[in-house]
Amino acid sequence: MNFIFLQLDDEGKVVSTIDDETAVQFKAPRTRQATAKEAVLSGDQPQVDEPQPGGSGVSSKRRRASAAAAVPSAAQVDKPKRSREPSQKRRKAGPLLQDDEEDDDEDNEESEDDNDNIDEIAEKLGRTHNKNRTWSKQIPANFGGQVPAFQPQPSPAVPPDCKTPLDYFKLFVDDRFVENMAAHSQVYAVKKYNCPEAQKVLTPNMIRTSQAIMFMTGYLTPSNRAMYWEVREDTGNSFVKKAMSRDTFKKVIRFTYFVDRDKPDENDRFWKVRPLFDQLNETAKKYVKPTEMVSVDEAMVKYFGPHPLKQYIRGKPTPFGYKVWVMATSAGQLLACQPYAGTKTMLPDYGLGMGPNVVYGLAKQFGLQPGTKAVCDNLFTSVDLCDHLGEMQIGVVGTIRQNRCHGMPLPSKKEFEKKAARGDHNVAYSREICVVQWKDSKAVYLASNCFSPEPLGAVSRYHKSEKVYKNVPIPRLVLLYNTHMGGVDLLDNGAKTYAITTRVKKWYWAIYTWFLCVSMVQAWRLYRLHKREQFMLDRDKENTEQEAWEESVVDQPKRVVEQQREARAQEKKVVEKERKKLEDMPLLEFVRQTVELMVVAHSHTFSNPPWQTQAKARLAPMNLQAVRFDNGRHLIFKSDVHGVCKACKKRTVYRCERCEVALHPDCFYGFHNREESSD
Repeated sequence: MNFIFLQLDDEGKVVSTIDDETAVQFKAPRTRQATAKEAVLSGDQPQVDEPQPGGSGVSSKRRRASAAAAVPSAAQVDKPKRSREPSQKRRKAGPLLQDDEEDDDEDNEESEDDNDNIDEIAEKLGRTHNKNRTWSKQIPANFGGQVPAFQPQPSPAVPPDCKTPLDYFKLFVDDRFVENMAAHSQVYAVKKYNCPEAQKVLTPNMIRTSQAIMFMTGYLTPSNRAMYWEVREDTGNSFVKKAMSRDTFKKVIRFTYFVDRDKPDENDRFWKVRPLFDQLNETAKKYVKPTEMVSVDEAMVKYFGPHPLKQYIRGKPTPFGYKVWVMATSAGQLLACQPYAGTKTMLPDYGLGMGPNVVYGLAKQFGLQPGTKAVCDNLFTSVDLCDHLGEMQIGVVGTIRQNRCHGMPLPSKKEFEKKAARGDHNVAYSREICVVQWKDSKAVYLASNCFSPEPLGAVSRYHKSEKVYKNVPIPRLVLLYNTHMGGVDLLDNGAKTYAITTRVKKWYWAIYTWFLCVSMVQAWRLYRLHKREQFMLDRDKENTEQEAWEESVVDQPKRVVEQQREARAQEKKVVEKERKKLEDMPLLEFVRQTVELMVVAHSHTFSNPPWQTQAKARLAPMNLQAVRFDNGRHLIFKSDVHGVCKACKKRTVYRCERCEVALHPDCFYGFHNREESSD
């Protein structure tokens, strides 16, 4: 069948006739827009009539509109419908939806088997919306009874031979850890760098000596670490030169390693430094005394190099570095820590959210005893966390974000800040949970499961209008939070005060130096705590002896008794002065004594007698007991300066060259013999 096409002019008159074979030659070319639309359509979609040459009396705009209406868009093209998965609310509806979910569960069995945290997922805790809770402004009768009173624990047991700062440091970085570290470092040096001197250089003694030199860079920081070994007197350090050579030190810090590099853990992004965090957590359980108030916060390990786990936190003193979740006592002693590694952080997912999961996970990791109160900021605090820690008989005190307070009978933040006066507060109770809204310069929200806002305290605030300071009421929760929240900051400050400045271009080196600094702070706080307790027992014993002496001299002449009493008082005064130095020893002095003793004990140079005669190690007076019975090169010589003999307390010109104390020749042997020594 043949068709004849009529060509019309603008008035509708026939101009010419064209058959169907000739009409093909006049078809307009396909536009780019039409070609793109046809690419979206399937083959059986209706086609769009193209305009013919000569026009049809319809404007081009109207023709484009009709063509667009005739061609369906990409969104209108038929697509295969996806089966819609039930929402979380429908999933909780009950057994009606379980049959439909069984097919999906069977399909996902294989993927779930590969998940290493399947046991932890099974332990997910329930969450309750605030609207489903019953809130009241009246305090319940049994509020706070879920968390019992804290029972103080005795101080951790310390070996009896632990006396010097080095002994306390070795409690946290023990010989077993250093030996394993030396073994892995030797394997790493041979396999990766083909170092033939690995077994000779990477020994436990060499690693200890390198750690001592690294600690020295914290309080004697050179512009270049090679300056320690320079010949010039303005920068050269004879102590470091005799402890270890420059090239040996470079090799030790270059080949330092902690694990077997042939056995990586794909599920742990910090597997290369996992022994460091395990060592911190294990030693904290052994040697840190639990306290009633603990704080949870993040600590930053300074690092500026490239690494996928490096974090940036604006406003922090250390904005760039690795983030570590830390639980510490209010005095600044670390209890538990875990590095942040995103979804692969080595903390179980309890279904409470990132912040509350950290508090709950660290509490279970350390094993907080009932009655402990955890203080945390608004990143970690939630109402569900208060519920579940309360079930463990652990209290919570912390600021809480406003978006976690929806559904509570509290005025909005905008309304409260506008209408309330400074010091006003509102409170909402739900069983064992208390949420407080307090007006300072702005609205502050706090939550707790063991403390109520009463009794109110007072805090001084400046009034601009009256230009005076006035006392403002403050809830007890705010006072507790301000007092005990800074535990992690104290630990962080101690680790950064004399931080190691030795740098190596390896991503894990920053974590290693942080580990050493934190271990030093842990040892320092334990040292001061034990010295206080030890001297307290000694004072009680001395008071008892003083009372017995007073009773024994009743019948003696009064003049003789007064002289003896005065002599005993002078002796006690000297002893108390020395005790005060140990009880309140600054961190700098503790680090210096640790470095000094570490080099003397582990450096082959200082243990070699020829070196001892050329350069003697000048030890601090408080380290005298450490070298007094060490069977070293103790020589007596005559000095130009008179001194008081350490043994008989009489004046003499003779001194011990190694101990640097005054000694009579007759007292020399007894002073250095442990069996004949009286003290």
